[in-house]
Amino acid sequence: PVVVDARGAATVVVPAALATAVDPTDELLVADLDDVRGWWTFTEPRDSTMPTARWSTQLISTATGYELKVRADSLVRDLALLIDRLDPAATVDEMFITLLRGRDRNHADHHRQNDDGAAGVQQ
Repeated sequence: PVVVDARGAATVVVPAALATAVDPTDELLVADLDDVRGWWTFTEPRDSTMPTARWSTQLISTATGYELKVRADSLVRDLALLIDRLDPAATVDEMFITLLRGRDRNHADHHRQNDDGAAGVQQ
């Protein structure tokens, strides 16, 4: 077990078989601890031979704004959700996301509605 105090840090030793890549340009290490996920690539993105990021989105209207569903068709690293560019008052629950292929993530986008009930978002 790993125990970390609030605002603390801990070092967790990764088994050697996982800490060393066979092909550093095409491998990713993922570590989960409770509900926190960490990512490690063995090379910089520009040196990677992993497929180009591909994803799809679905925008769903909710009582408080919209929910954006993002589904990864390949590894998607650091996708930025800049919802405040559409509406300065808008917020999103997480701005940068990284998703493994086949995974999806829903993001709550909260913002004001226009007078006609439509939000300032294009699908």
